[in-house]
Amino acid sequence: MEARWIRECTNPAKCAAAVRTHVPAHMAGYDRIIVLRAFRLKGRGMRYDLVEPPAAVILEKLSAVSPSGFTKEGAMVSYGASIDDADGSRIFRILLDSSVEKIRIWFSVAHCRMHGSWTFKSADVQQYAATLRG
Repeated sequence: MEARWIRECTNPAKCAAAVRTHVPAHMAGYDRIIVLRAFRLKGRGMRYDLVEPPAAVILEKLSAVSPSGFTKEGAMVSYGASIDDADGSRIFRILLDSSVEKIRIWFSVAHCRMHGSWTFKSADVQQYAATLRG
């Protein structure tokens, strides 16, 4: 999500207020979030996972995020917050990336719905590409 308003987030209270205002309004148009993840395998192939982060949970948690969750870690110039479930397990982490004025969310796959996983060996990919060429 592009977020020019991040430049106004100069402390944790302003971060939380801005996230509670802007992110739910932006996500109101989302039915679902689908992510295709790609992994290079050591055996010279690829694995693809199609996962669905819990959009409703993300929206619920960001609508009620508190200022105490926002911090700057290490040499970071941007604020971020980790969002956990009731058991203390991380659901996702949000970063208000001030360098590019975008929001980034890293989600825990354990909280996602897995729609499918596909593995392709390099030879399979090369053979398929050859059939497409000719």
